[in-house]
Amino acid sequence: MTVLALRTPDLEVSVENRIAVICHKESGRYFQSNVEVLPHDLRTALQVRQPRVSNRFGIGLLFVVMSALVGQLLFLGLASPGQAGLDSILPLVMFAFLTIAVHEAGHVLALRWFGRKADKVGFKLHFVVLPAFYVRMNESLLLSKDEKVVVHSAGIGANVILNSIAIVVNIAVLHSDGLLFAIQLMVLSLVFNAVPFLNSDGYRVILALTGTNELKSKLANPWWVKALKLTSVVLVLWYTWSWVSPLLNR
Repeated sequence: MTVLALRTPDLEVSVENRIAVICHKESGRYFQSNVEVLPHDLRTALQVRQPRVSNRFGIGLLFVVMSALVGQLLFLGLASPGQAGLDSILPLVMFAFLTIAVHEAGHVLALRWFGRKADKVGFKLHFVVLPAFYVRMNESLLLSKDEKVVVHSAGIGANVILNSIAIVVNIAVLHSDGLLFAIQLMVLSLVFNAVPFLNSDGYRVILALTGTNELKSKLANPWWVKALKLTSVVLVLWYTWSWVSPLLNR
């Protein structure tokens, strides 16, 4: 797929599959339109940009990451469950923080590899009730869809590497039930992050694979994006009710 690009003092434009993404540098705002809507002088100034990765590379990396994650899930599922006692709290907290740091660093480094930078690293509540750390990567909108696949799968990929190292070290040296329990929980959380709901990495990868940018106007999004969002709301309501209902029944 041919990617066209243009940089001016005020704008940056990226075009793929005849969809143009425009960044207004001063305001930091992003817009999307059909390439035919662009002014003639901008259209004629567009030049071919060679993406840093091919479609084969993006799909191949995604396949390797997902296969490794499934392999870890199966391996840890067959292993004896880690003990969830008081002595497992410290390993769980330490490994959870390390997992989060490595995950977000994976996104940031992948973005930097493509010559882009993150807007913000922070903490928020998804749908008001689900706590999550995040990296805001607006500049990823100017990447090709294969580059986006790499950026959005890089966090899970970094965690897969970390988990593999932790599993080997624990088996060979530490023999810690607490660390095993922490690894099992983190692998399970990665699986949930790979499912395309709740603004997860899996959701972002699906958007990238289909060449879709989620629009602020919810009704303007494709039907399947709206369906995923609706499903996410249902899951959040179910999750919230599963915690609240036992308290109400006391």
